[in-house]
Amino acid sequence: MVAFLLGIGDRAQPSFHIEDAKGNERFHLYAQDTWKITPKFTLNYGLGWEHETNVLNYDLPKPALVAPIYGSDLSSTEKQYKNFEPAVGFAWSFGKNNSTVIRGGAGIFYDTQLGWWRLGERP
Repeated sequence: MVAFLLGIGDRAQPSFHIEDAKGNERFHLYAQDTWKITPKFTLNYGLGWEHETNVLNYDLPKPALVAPIYGSDLSSTEKQYKNFEPAVGFAWSFGKNNSTVIRGGAGIFYDTQLGWWRLGERP
């Protein structure tokens, strides 16, 4: 297998600053509870919060090359502190001796970027 990465820019430029991009801390807090509404119906609910300290190049402005896509605001990407993750689920049992259970749930979740992608983007 052959692979390569092509970039635009010069690694020797002062904007590279590889030391500013090496670390990333990922925080994820989550709280959950269960409420048995009836003997046959249970509700689960929870709320999470997630933050990554350095997953994107927050210290670098966008190059003028991408102005047709981003418009006139080429400032650096802002950190996201409002990544809340609500989730809800249920279990409903029925049938003879509660032998059948229907379960369902939904939530909002955030994925992360690959760390090496950020390093390749910097030059």
